[in-house]
This record gives sequence, C-alpha cells and structure tokens, in this order.
Amino acid sequence: MLPISVAPVDQKPTNGVCSRNTNIVCDYLLFGVADAQTVDNCVDCICDEINGATCCPVEPFPKVKHPRECEVILNTETCTYQFTVTGRCRSACDVVGYEYSVVEGFDDADKIA
Repeated sequence: MLPISVAPVDQKPTNGVCSRNTNIVCDYLLFGVADAQTVDNCVDCICDEINGATCCPVEPFPKVKHPRECEVILNTETCTYQFTVTGRCRSACDVVGYEYSVVEGFDDADKIA
C-alpha cells in the first residue's frame, strides 16, 4: 500500500488508497504504458517501467464521523460507497474526509481497466 493522505470533505480526491500490484503483468510496448488486467471493475491501474502496476480504487475511501457505529460498504456494481448506521448515533455515517494516495501522473495517465 502506498502512503495514505486524508482530504477534507469539500476536496474529494479522484482516487482512493493505491498499491503496487505485482500480480499484474505490464506489457511495455509504447512509452512504458501498455496493457494490464485488473481483477476489480472499481480499480484503475497504470503501468510504468520503474514501479510496474500501480492500482487505485476509482473512489476515495470515506472517513466517517463514528467508524464503530457506521458500516461502509463498496457497491461493486456502481463503484460507490453505501453507509449503514449500526449504533444509536444517526450522524455516525457523516463523511468528514477521504483517504487516498498521491500517485504522480495518475490523473493524466492512460488507465488500464
């Protein structure tokens, strides 16, 4: 897993917490970025000659007000998070920020999905 950053709720990042994926074989044909296969439709991957495949969820992970009282579940069909309050506090699932990784060039790269 790459280092985790936290963005405020009003500055939602374009990706989640990223990791290097050694299970993906990058085929370096053109300019170090070519083809790879991912196992999850909610993840984008990029390949480069130095790091191999770097994969990031398409949605940043939402930090909620009271994590012990809120279940956060990824809907893999829509790639969005759904929330269920598991305690008494109705505001437990209020989003207070987002976890993500900063990956240089990820926003402008040709992603492999």
